[in-house]
Amino acid sequence: MAHFGEPPDLEALVLRSVSRLERVLFGTSLRRNIRNEKSRFYSMLPRYGAAASARMLVANLWILFFFPFFVCAVILDVVTNGNSPLRALSYAFLGVFLAGCFITIVRTLMAARSGTRSKRS
Repeated sequence: MAHFGEPPDLEALVLRSVSRLERVLFGTSLRRNIRNEKSRFYSMLPRYGAAASARMLVANLWILFFFPFFVCAVILDVVTNGNSPLRALSYAFLGVFLAGCFITIVRTLMAARSGTRSKRS
């Protein structure tokens, strides 16, 4: 823990910048990226700052979280015939995937914008 006058710990700052759910789901991956100085986190750090870089990494991890929905949608769409109720399930999976992608894109753009705005001031 940082004392008065000391810079805050980078790992604590990064973990505070994401939600509690994201800390639970992706905390290990964030810590691994912080400890590896050749990771994408460090390539984004000079341009966006620690909080925005962490949020963008988490947004990319959400895409990986939603990708199995896309795979299931494609498999069900290919395997089933046109009148099967599983075809409707494939469209539901596709909808979940697209909604997740949309939320992730918006979150990434907001993180990038907030990171560049805070770096300018």
